[in-house]
Amino acid sequence: MMDEDDADYERATRGIDEVDVLDSRGDLHLQVGGDVEKQPKTYLVCSKSLARVSTVFEKMLYGGFAESRPTDTAYRRWTVELPDDRLEPTELLLHIAHGRFDRVPEQLELTRLYQFLVVIDKYDAAGATRPWARGWLEFVQEATLNPLLLGVAYELGHLPTFEIMMRKISDECLVDDDGDLVFGFAGDNREAYSYKLRNIEYLVPPGLLEDTASTRMKLLTTMLEPYASLYATLKHGDRCQSSPQDPTSGRRCDSILLGSLIRSFAAQGIDLAAPDPAAAYRGSAATLQAILPRLELYTSQHPGVLMTLPSSPLPSPFGQPPLPHFEFAPAACEQELEAALRDGLERSLVLKGQVIFSQPRHGEYLWKQASKTGLTK
Repeated sequence: MMDEDDADYERATRGIDEVDVLDSRGDLHLQVGGDVEKQPKTYLVCSKSLARVSTVFEKMLYGGFAESRPTDTAYRRWTVELPDDRLEPTELLLHIAHGRFDRVPEQLELTRLYQFLVVIDKYDAAGATRPWARGWLEFVQEATLNPLLLGVAYELGHLPTFEIMMRKISDECLVDDDGDLVFGFAGDNREAYSYKLRNIEYLVPPGLLEDTASTRMKLLTTMLEPYASLYATLKHGDRCQSSPQDPTSGRRCDSILLGSLIRSFAAQGIDLAAPDPAAAYRGSAATLQAILPRLELYTSQHPGVLMTLPSSPLPSPFGQPPLPHFEFAPAACEQELEAALRDGLERSLVLKGQVIFSQPRHGEYLWKQASKTGLTK
């Protein structure tokens, strides 16, 4: 009786022996998927057709490498093994190369498109996608919660979609318990982002993790700066000036505000007292932006005079001038506090709009790919 291992071996062997004829006059046998598929396949193809659509195949088959045509073809057939390539995306490339356009789908689900473009990238065959690239992209470009769309946009050279994804990933990515940046979903859990960006293996723009981490930190620092500045002022100095009638009124107001400031942030999982609150925060910039207007900060009402605070001891991000001094009339302390923090929040949003999400070094590759795929507009 044949055991399971023998059965698997027989299926694999039978798969290699069976030939899928893409060109009846073909001169090359491609053995695909030997290391990654349970049942690999062999294709009879035209070597010149492959060389026309792929510079890698051209060099491989006609560049004097080991895969080039053997000199003794009268005694053995020309065979090239592609053991690491998946069958479905490789077969789609072979259909395109051999003009079998009826086998090319007008639409591809995002994961299938991504896997196909991995093969396209490996064999430098982006030009082969030109008749379908725009339709394929339009079908998947709403799937912005899937980080694979970034790689698809990068390989097809579509700058608008690439910039949308870079902005969304930088704005919405989280830091998980392992300290990794996550965006999108892994498995069936849709309650919180769980897909580790470092697990994206192919079609990754150079510096993705570093750029995303840096941009996220800039966004967080910009939004937290007014509150960190207020915290430092309350901790190290006097914000409110006491009135002659109540010498402790200013200190009492500051204590109430400091306590509510720390408690409000702590309720959202943010340690404003940390040496670097932005670095300690694990949530996304988008979540922080939604949280800040809802913070509950309290002051005490007491009579007094207008006062101006010294400049914040914390540097402002992006080399911008320091924030305007907080100016509070203790008789209307809460209103002045809200106005000052609102001004800081508005300023942070302006600075956020100036952040560059897609890096200039990506532009050259995007343009090169777009010229091949036809997505220059």
